[in-house]
Amino acid sequence: MLLLNRRVESLAEKQKKIERELAASLRNQSVPEQQDQLRDYLNKWDKITLDDKRVVAGCLIEVIYATSSHVDIDWKI
Repeated sequence: MLLLNRRVESLAEKQKKIERELAASLRNQSVPEQQDQLRDYLNKWDKITLDDKRVVAGCLIEVIYATSSHVDIDWKI
């Protein structure tokens, strides 16, 4: 069980690293390239994984403020 837990942790760390690299890659692209990449993701929104959706949201959203009655989103774009 310990070995399995270590492997899960290792894979989770790897996944986070890849997500950070993808987000950095999107940030470093020129604006037209970013738009094309994001448009591609948004056109396939229903088919992409939850992790890909998180990466896209991370590239678009600066911060979300939520209360019981109101939600404010500060966008990066």
